Amino acid sequence: MNDYDFKSSICTSIGQSEKLMALGLKSDTADMRIVKDRANDDPVMFPAERCDDHGIPAWTLGRLMELMPYSIEMHHAIWRLQISRGLARYAMVGKEKSYIGVFYRPNTYDAVVDCMEWLIKDGHFETEYLETIHNA
Repeated sequence: MNDYDFKSSICTSIGQSEKLMALGLKSDTADMRIVKDRANDDPVMFPAERCDDHGIPAWTLGRLMELMPYSIEMHHAIWRLQISRGLARYAMVGKEKSYIGVFYRPNTYDAVVDCMEWLIKDGHFETEYLETIHNA
């Protein structure tokens, strides 16, 4: 038997979730919830549909990718989303190698959250996923 010590998260942390909500991301787009364990006060993650509105909204990497635009048309070019370990960016489609919205972080979720912040602030994010105060 192998003793693997995987350190990957299944969803955003409390801090990452709070940052996304501060950016205006609707909490009902979350597919997970973080609830404090009553016995030891440790955070426990549950699918959102099992928690009603209890706990802190959290997002899996898959859900964040669903929310982010697959491609962006900007500067007379099309840019496609690329996410890998510790990296989130948009790459130019075609032979030329060029990137926008590039974020390298030790944690992939941090890179994706930072990329989402850039998307929201630059107006590339779907407003239907944002609270109305950010849609103006």
